[in-house]
Amino acid sequence: MKILVINGSPRSNGNNGKILSEFFRQGRLLNHELESINLSEKNISCCQACLECKARDIAQCSQNDDMNSLLTKIDKADALIIGSPIYMWHVNAQTKLFIDRLMPFLNSDYSSRLKSQKVINVYTQANSNSELYKKHLESMSEVYSFIGFKHVDNLYVSGELNTYDAWTQNGIESKVGELLAKL
Repeated sequence: MKILVINGSPRSNGNNGKILSEFFRQGRLLNHELESINLSEKNISCCQACLECKARDIAQCSQNDDMNSLLTKIDKADALIIGSPIYMWHVNAQTKLFIDRLMPFLNSDYSSRLKSQKVINVYTQANSNSELYKKHLESMSEVYSFIGFKHVDNLYVSGELNTYDAWTQNGIESKVGELLAKL
């Protein structure tokens, strides 16, 4: 299985990065083909709502930035694991920008061009109340489904204040394994 592991955090080695690294490690043990992408290292512009992507035969954008290569990789992948820290009750700006630029996967009638790639979301937050942002983040599952992804599950990790605090929480390794098994 070909899996893209996408880190939306500006801190590539922070809590999201550490958890996504475990997906990468366990995925390799299962002989999956994995590629790691750090959105903070990519040049991705804002969607201009030009809708030129709707007139194209392939899922590509008219803008000349790093998103077109990501669209190609997503199209060829079987699954995505997308991690984002929670800022102001939702995914951070880098992750939201990435999601907005997935528009080329929709046809002019808003049917999907995807082949049912699966997606797992990883959310980390400093607030220890793990229920606080869930209702806002559940809308992301609907967004991914609308685009044509098959949403598998979410992993919520809360209460981390320092880099790698999330990793000290009990059961992260086994939760990662359980999520990979769902793919």
